[in-house]
Amino acid sequence: MKYYLLILFTSFLAGAAAQKNDKPVQSANKLKAIPPGFKYAAEVKNFAYVPGGSFVAGRFIGGDSMTIENYRTVSVGSFYLARTEVSNGEYREFTNYVRDSIAHTLLGHFKKGSKIIDWKPAIDWKAEELEPMMLAINDRIFGRREVDADKLAYRDANGDTTYVYPDTLVWIRDFNYSYNDPLTRRYFTHKAFSGYPVVGVRHKQAVAYCNWKMAMWNRALGDNRFSLRLPTSAEWEYAAGGASPDSFTVLDPTQTSEFKFLMSGDKTPNKGYRYNFGMIIDINQYPLKFFQDDGTFYTAACRSYKPSDKGLFNLQGNVAEWTSDWGWIQSFPPKSTVFEQFKLKYPNSPMAKLNVSEANAYLNRFRVVKGGSWASGPFYLQPAINEFFLPEATHSYLGFRVAMDVQ
Repeated sequence: MKYYLLILFTSFLAGAAAQKNDKPVQSANKLKAIPPGFKYAAEVKNFAYVPGGSFVAGRFIGGDSMTIENYRTVSVGSFYLARTEVSNGEYREFTNYVRDSIAHTLLGHFKKGSKIIDWKPAIDWKAEELEPMMLAINDRIFGRREVDADKLAYRDANGDTTYVYPDTLVWIRDFNYSYNDPLTRRYFTHKAFSGYPVVGVRHKQAVAYCNWKMAMWNRALGDNRFSLRLPTSAEWEYAAGGASPDSFTVLDPTQTSEFKFLMSGDKTPNKGYRYNFGMIIDINQYPLKFFQDDGTFYTAACRSYKPSDKGLFNLQGNVAEWTSDWGWIQSFPPKSTVFEQFKLKYPNSPMAKLNVSEANAYLNRFRVVKGGSWASGPFYLQPAINEFFLPEATHSYLGFRVAMDVQ
């Protein structure tokens, strides 16, 4: 897929204010009562309750070189889903926690007689004991002693270690001919972008964030009530409405005030588009929709546009979202004509020269990603469409949101 983009530096700080178009929705109302004063009560309430049910998955219009028509009835149990994608501000809490925990450990800040970190002492960032977590002398800019982000490693309860800092170079690597240096330097770290979705995060980093957040909540509550994770592909599609193709639209043809601007209280023009997505090109390669026509050149703040009837923001568009599934959910059936027809239709597909078992093995290298993004065409916004990314992939249009089991 080709994207054509010029991101203007003048739009760097635009639209940073929080939105005010929230409405009462079903949230974590099925959870056991949360004790008064629970530290993370507001975060828990940011989850919408999705009652279980069955739906026909895999229904879409169009096609690409990786996706097959695979209509099937799927049953999904009740679960909770975060109303928004994980934001830079939320993920920054994670990286700051990892940074500070390493610093406290190097400084020997432990509770008496244990290896449990004592968070009360102030961190002296000039202390020589912290040298192991700093940039090497030859890598320092103007000799400044700074934390090396590549050394921020999180170890979960199972002992698995994950380096957590997002890949900030995705803005340059994804778009070689655009001046995206300001986004590379500022998108993750500047407070103006705190409410925007985090990008440049690998699948393992997304899982580590879920594990960390779950550990923080359970530790504060004193039990193991919470179970946080990435949603499955079926859960994601079901939460998005399991929409039939004939009811899916990216444009509000009436141009109502609901879609006239990017969000409530904001005056960024939006030409009626329901989602934040890429260009629309007609059969003659004439652009019918430019990036900015939906109100933004790249990512929008997490609470932009109108939420779904479940109170979920930006399931379609903005950033594509990691799920917990591998590509096996779309395996080609053996001894059928489906695969041969697919190869005839898409002779340039990476699977065109493979047999069925080889094609399925190829798919199983990838994680399933859902929802399309600010950089993709409208085809990928359809809830049934699967995109496939290697677990190590990082992109400026790829993020995630958190799911939670019903307790």
